[in-house]
Amino acid sequence: GKWEIALSVLGTMKEDDVDPSRVTYNAAIHACTKGGAMASASGLVQELKQAGLGADVVTYTSIIAGFMWKNDIKSVIDSFRQMKQDGVRPNEHTYACVLTALTRGAEWKSALDAYKDLLDQRILAPTSVHNMAITSHVRLGEWLKAVQTYMRMRSGRIRQDVASHCLAIQAHFLGNQREAGVRFLNQVLENETDKQVIERCILTAVKACDRNQAWQQAVSLVD
Repeated sequence: GKWEIALSVLGTMKEDDVDPSRVTYNAAIHACTKGGAMASASGLVQELKQAGLGADVVTYTSIIAGFMWKNDIKSVIDSFRQMKQDGVRPNEHTYACVLTALTRGAEWKSALDAYKDLLDQRILAPTSVHNMAITSHVRLGEWLKAVQTYMRMRSGRIRQDVASHCLAIQAHFLGNQREAGVRFLNQVLENETDKQVIERCILTAVKACDRNQAWQQAVSLVD
């Protein structure tokens, strides 16, 4: 695999008394994480530190992404904690990997802690990261906070996609805010032209009403 080639090149450089740079180490670490060779990647991080070069945001984000791909949540958390202990500031890609791992593992509260950290750092994150925060609130039954997170996206001019809309719709109806939910749903539909998005939003609302045994309202949504 490519990671084996990267290690071979790194070994040849050392044999030729050429000191690899941090960029070279990071490239090899990235190749290892993509290839699933996390033991080799972690070993290279230690080499990098021992060489006095220091791990940077690229180093740690690669490692965290590698553990995320393996669904190794504990190692994601440990690496993220070590990153901050080393004084390396995470970026939007780091947080995306951390939140992905935590939500996959149903670690909803930890995901929200990471999201709060991102907001405190004033880091601009992609839509998917905000959606994972809304998902976490929904899974915890924190309906109002889920809606507030959606509204924060809107006020911050962060692009909202169909997943954002459906999560907020779900939060309204499951939180027994049905009148507000209908108003919100209508507002979304008024600004949407994609037929598939419209159908998905309506279906989300119907399913939420059904879960709350609000069958009459569910029927009215599709009437």
